[in-house]
Amino acid sequence: MLPEPVTFRAMQCGEANAYFYPAEREITYCYELAEHMFYLYLYDIAGWSDTAE
Repeated sequence: MLPEPVTFRAMQCGEANAYFYPAEREITYCYELAEHMFYLYLYDIAGWSDTAE
């Protein structure tokens, strides 16, 4: 449990990243980071890189 409410915002940022703004108590999660993590899963964890040859 956090001591104060925090706003979580998801949006396009133009880069795979996430930001925390302490003064506003806000986290911005970039859609590009979600896409990047999706492909990390496919190629690293799911093993798609083994079939890409």
